[in-house]
Amino acid sequence: MPAQPASPAPADDEPGPRRRMAREIGASVVEIVLAARRKTSEYAVRLHPELSAASVSILQRIAKREQVQASQLAAVLDMDKSAVSRQLALLRRIGFVTAEHDPGDRRVRTLKVTPLAEQRMAEIRHQMGDEYYERFHDWSDDELAEFLRLLHRYSAAAHAQTVGSDAAGVAGGTGGAPGAAPTPR
Repeated sequence: MPAQPASPAPADDEPGPRRRMAREIGASVVEIVLAARRKTSEYAVRLHPELSAASVSILQRIAKREQVQASQLAAVLDMDKSAVSRQLALLRRIGFVTAEHDPGDRRVRTLKVTPLAEQRMAEIRHQMGDEYYERFHDWSDDELAEFLRLLHRYSAAAHAQTVGSDAAGVAGGTGGAPGAAPTPR
């Protein structure tokens, strides 16, 4: 079905159907974010009983990059440097992360995920993937494909809005939950 042109926004005191749908989508996205946070906490405990959602965020970010430094993690994850440092100490203590001196600058330490962490993360991703598969068991392939297409489109728009807001000096984008619709004024 071709995309419908955007209708003009009604005055704030006239919530039209499009605005109501946008608000409902925003509320649903908030619910998805909250569910994802709960899943991340569950994922953390499955990885290791001492881990938190913050630890998992750090571990996943390190795993996505070949080389990363603690200061980069704090900036990318919008976390306090001391909080990142505490989480890294825990990840190193349980054998999930190593810190090696950078050959180009011995003052810099590069973080890497250990094979143990990679193995545990792969096992749990597989288990959680099975859970998602079950969640969509009664969806047709066409429904899944359309949902995935729209989800990618929404994610790209949310990312662009957040990146644009961050570039303008507004940390956190909309000021609400990630991906939440802005609150009308």
